[in-house]
Amino acid sequence: MTARTRELLKNLALLAGTLLLCFIALEAVLSYLESRQEGAGMTLEEALAESERVMPDPGLHVQSVKGLVRASDHPGVGFELKPDLEALFKGVTVKINSHGYRDVERTLEKPENTWRIAVLGDSVTFGWGVALEDVFTQRMEQRLNNRPDRYRYEVLNFGVPAYNTGQQVADFEARGLAYDPDVVLLVVVDNDFNISNFADAPDPGEGAGSATWRFLRDKSERVRHAWGGVGRALHELEKLRELTEPRGIPVLGMYYVGKVKRGDYKHPRRPLDTDLRQAFADNDFIYVDYYDEMWRRLKRRKAEEVTDYWVIEDRDAHPNAEGHAFIAQLFLRAMRLEGIFQFPRQ
Repeated sequence: MTARTRELLKNLALLAGTLLLCFIALEAVLSYLESRQEGAGMTLEEALAESERVMPDPGLHVQSVKGLVRASDHPGVGFELKPDLEALFKGVTVKINSHGYRDVERTLEKPENTWRIAVLGDSVTFGWGVALEDVFTQRMEQRLNNRPDRYRYEVLNFGVPAYNTGQQVADFEARGLAYDPDVVLLVVVDNDFNISNFADAPDPGEGAGSATWRFLRDKSERVRHAWGGVGRALHELEKLRELTEPRGIPVLGMYYVGKVKRGDYKHPRRPLDTDLRQAFADNDFIYVDYYDEMWRRLKRRKAEEVTDYWVIEDRDAHPNAEGHAFIAQLFLRAMRLEGIFQFPRQ
């Protein structure tokens, strides 16, 4: 064996040893992170069964979405918020009303001279990390009821954390329509086109024992869903039109963007924003332009990131109280400009 061959074998052995150590370290890190994941090692049915054991006790501290939800009997919904739950979640008190929504108590039958706005969404609409009075739905309701007209306004919050667009529309069909809304608002975020983080994640305990393998399998499954997810979600918008158009209910939608650097706006428009604009136009929905208005305001403030003003913290892109006030303002302005307030549904 020549000296060159020995040196090559030595380098290959060193490389193999280094890769093995890196794999062991990666396996340890992923195993630790997996152990901290909500529902780790559980199927959806097992996670929801465990969630059922978390009783609605006032003052309860809930660490994850799993503690807030229960299984739903409605097709396509999967899970729903637990009625009458009161708990501390993400640093704020969360109260779920008797109908299973984070909202003030409502009657199913619409009161006389009342105008109802149904709001569909996920954790952004739910009000992740902010007090109920700061959520944009409550801000809208307060401002609308200060209007000098004969109507009383109710802005119904149907937002549930981890819902995707299909679940939002399915829940609206199963439960929301019964409230007889006059307008529907839809808040869309990037992960609404993926499989639900809580409902459909692959079982971490299935298959090979390697945490690295499970991690790669999970990510590849989510990428596969994401590739086709936009098309499926846009189809759900068609279903929403089928539910609202015969009833004469206008639909307004917004694409919420969390943490984005100003430099990203060098591109004319994000592809998803373009797709949504077209899909909303195709379904005769009104598109509320959060994206462009956000950048106009950021430029006036000379802010480098939206994080500086409108989200909870650097690692959490959910809107803070100011961000919710901004969303409320945009929806109210859009409804006013579209003449919706002047011509309530009869």
